[in-house]
Amino acid sequence: MLQPPLLRFARNQLDPAGAEDVVAETLTTLWGKDLAFPESPEEERGLHALAYQVLTGHIRNEYRSRRRRKALAERLVAQPVKVAATGRSATDVDDEARVTYLLQQLSVDDREVILLFNAGFDLGDTARILGCSTAAAAKRRTRARGRLREIVDKEARE
Repeated sequence: MLQPPLLRFARNQLDPAGAEDVVAETLTTLWGKDLAFPESPEEERGLHALAYQVLTGHIRNEYRSRRRRKALAERLVAQPVKVAATGRSATDVDDEARVTYLLQQLSVDDREVILLFNAGFDLGDTARILGCSTAAAAKRRTRARGRLREIVDKEARE
């Protein structure tokens, strides 16, 4: 069975919940490859090697994702931009939890678009990831930003 050793490996590098997530992603990735069942010890070792290769890729992605979320929160906190009409500055927003809270107010699709652009993907890359045209990705970004702006403005009025 492949899952227990992968989980042990991932738990040595991530928190328990993160480890379970990357192992699940790894197994899903492997399942999607529609690989043949190994019939020899060499094929089994090859499958295990592939599994660890995929797992380390997902772990690296998790680390990158965490760094990007932290960097976003730090940028938002450090920006001396006025938030709505209250005159409060973005420095009042003092931690990543605030950013996460605001993003969670959006739909999954809107949040996905904003996070892809924040991760540094351009319109073309975002369109390919989302499976849509470049124009559709641009429109989705504009709408998602507008909805996020509405949420921030609404909270500022309250």
